[in-house]
Amino acid sequence: MKSNVLISLFLTFLTMGACSRGDSGSSANSPGTSPSDLSTSESISLSYEMNDSGCKTGDHKFASQAAMCAGLQNNQLNNNCALKSRSAFFSKNCPNQTFTPVDAPLAQGKTHSLQITTINFLTGGRENCDVKNKIFVFSATPQKAETPICENSLVRVSASNQDGVVTFHVTEIVSGRELPPTHGATTESAKFILGKSKGMLRYGADNPYGFTYIMAEEVTGYDPLILAQINELNGRAATLRAEILTTQQDGRTVAPEKIVALRQLEAEGELLSKKLLPEPATN
Repeated sequence: MKSNVLISLFLTFLTMGACSRGDSGSSANSPGTSPSDLSTSESISLSYEMNDSGCKTGDHKFASQAAMCAGLQNNQLNNNCALKSRSAFFSKNCPNQTFTPVDAPLAQGKTHSLQITTINFLTGGRENCDVKNKIFVFSATPQKAETPICENSLVRVSASNQDGVVTFHVTEIVSGRELPPTHGATTESAKFILGKSKGMLRYGADNPYGFTYIMAEEVTGYDPLILAQINELNGRAATLRAEILTTQQDGRTVAPEKIVALRQLEAEGELLSKKLLPEPATN
């Protein structure tokens, strides 16, 4: 029953996730080593530093061209960032080789905390089964495991986890049919890789009965006190967003003070997010 226009209007207000952080730029920095600097000589230090859309590889220096070419392919070394930039730099500076990204295996049994927010209701705001900033614990295990997230009488949201890959599913309860993703800017990916995916997962399903949207972010090791404060602000913001969407569905005008209140909550949450650091490691 919902339209793509309605979803677009809603996402105008969906500007802050559970605890998104980091730069929002979309440009990539040029690597620190130019082609003229390259040499097969062991005495020349080679380096690069790349930044794609705020995801940074870090500044890496190598004793040889061979070591640099190997480093470019190491996802863990590069924080799982700047894959396209690394591939392009590799093609220019590592002749007669094929760029093959390498992932370090996830530690079996190590737990990871995902904070999940799910907006899932029927048209008109009925049977709302929101999950707001709830933390679910997953681990990298070879056996596939299913975790229920939220459901109403018609639509179920769940997550499957296997080998450290968490995949979100939106299912029509009566038929068991998995609902497809929405098209366009509302959907990025239904998969989250534990310990590797950066930033916020945002996923929307094409729900013919209402509206379903999922956000997830890894919060393993974050300061729980500041996270709780951010979650309280984001919970209030999520309630306002749902009220705004329901008002739009009813064809009524959204009160300006609600939009102002939403913006204030988002600004407060953004300030707190800058203080959100992992807890010190303990032995």
